[in-house]
Amino acid sequence: MVILVALLLLVSVNGFAQEARTGTNAASELLIPVGARYIGMGGAPLAIVSGIDALYYNPAGLAFSDKTAYGMVSQMNYIADIDVTYAAASVNFEGFGSLAFAIKSLNIGEIDITTVDAPDGTGATFSPQFMTVGLSYAKALSDRVYVGTTANLVSETMDRVKASGLAFDFGVQYRGVGQIDGLSLGLAVKNVGKSMRFSGTGLIRQTDLLVGDRATSPTEIVAQADALPTSFEIGLKYTLTVDDK
Repeated sequence: MVILVALLLLVSVNGFAQEARTGTNAASELLIPVGARYIGMGGAPLAIVSGIDALYYNPAGLAFSDKTAYGMVSQMNYIADIDVTYAAASVNFEGFGSLAFAIKSLNIGEIDITTVDAPDGTGATFSPQFMTVGLSYAKALSDRVYVGTTANLVSETMDRVKASGLAFDFGVQYRGVGQIDGLSLGLAVKNVGKSMRFSGTGLIRQTDLLVGDRATSPTEIVAQADALPTSFEIGLKYTLTVDDK
């Protein structure tokens, strides 16, 4: 009888590429994890995640799959009555690598519209639309080294303003580090891209100021550009085989 004991350094080290900006980063939906199995592991399976589940954690793991095609659909009740819908599909092409497509959508529900003149609400509502569409590619460079990348198109719409941007993930998995069976290393740089800024007619305001003998034209408020939640993560896994003989 052989007992396999997986010793996972689930303290996947997070090194943020910018200073901590809790609550002020753009595209926070990129940080919402998927997959019950790996959420239960504390979101740190960088070195072991494989197949379609790897799209969020480490795209390199997409190449480590024994299935030609795979798909998944999930629905999660998130905080503050927010629902997260996620769907993904992947195809493995022999000699070329693996391709995958994923879409994540947040259903936040209806929110009352308030204004300066009606702070308790105008009676109208709006529903924010947060969506991420991703395309991934991964390939095995050898029987031990796997690499992968993901390009995410992020779109956020709230009433009459909208922001969009591109976020890129890059990942590497090295299985059998130092010729040691059971020792694996995972590296991932996630959410790399330009800052996002909201714009739209919802930021245009009429003023009562006069310039000379005429009223000023409508004024557009320029929103602050917020950085993506870029991170660098490292994970290490060691599987110890214990023989009871």
